[in-house]
Amino acid sequence: EVLAAGGFSAPGIGVWEGLLPLGGPGGTPAQAAQFITTATSVADTLKAAGPDIAARILADVTALFARHHVPGEGVLLGGKAWLVTATA
Repeated sequence: EVLAAGGFSAPGIGVWEGLLPLGGPGGTPAQAAQFITTATSVADTLKAAGPDIAARILADVTALFARHHVPGEGVLLGGKAWLVTATA
């Protein structure tokens, strides 16, 4: 309905599902934790919380990511995306 109103036809929906290396392929749990706590919206919240709390959270996130670490591949977390296509 929305696509048709915009002049699009032949809509299609595809799904991608797989594992994504958090912070890039081959990374360690510490590197992935550093990425997630500095390069995302979490960074501002951690800065506001102060260095002691930020250090505790970084340690906890690193431990969590260690459970998802595959040597040589990185910290792999499940991901899913809906891909919508249409003809203009």
